[in-house]
Amino acid sequence: MKSHNANKAKLFSKQWWLRWLLLCSFSVVFGAVVGTIWAFARTDEQFIFNATNSVEGYVFMLGGSGTPYRGALIAFQPPKNDFYRHIKFIKYVVGIPGDRVTRRGREFFINGNFIGLAKEFSKKGIPLKASEPGVIPNGKIFVWTPHPDSFDSRYAQIGLLDQKNIIGFVSRFL
Repeated sequence: MKSHNANKAKLFSKQWWLRWLLLCSFSVVFGAVVGTIWAFARTDEQFIFNATNSVEGYVFMLGGSGTPYRGALIAFQPPKNDFYRHIKFIKYVVGIPGDRVTRRGREFFINGNFIGLAKEFSKKGIPLKASEPGVIPNGKIFVWTPHPDSFDSRYAQIGLLDQKNIIGFVSRFL
């Protein structure tokens, strides 16, 4: 009878350690997952996820705010448009107040420098109206990317961006 109780005690002891090991492993994995989700939830405003391929990169980190300058990479809330809802845009600033935007047909120039063409139709065949030329007024900027399908200031639905829509400067994270 004594050996039967001893065997039972050994079996219980082994099961206890196995259960403890499984509980610890589960706790570590669960803690890591919850911790990661919590960290990203808390830093939502620090990272911008790129929803399109008009700028190279998937995740961008906010790096402050200030007066936009030519060549800056910024994140902004786009105006209401027919193509994108509830996403933030990431584009380059290529025109600042005082710069002259000119157009020859669908070709766009800023201060005489060619920046790209405005397409006549979207990928889905929807007509696209080009923005109007002129001098960029105070409080506005011209945003752009070199991607041929970039939906930017060349199109009337985006147009000259109001600087109050800027979220901040960004740099590529991933």
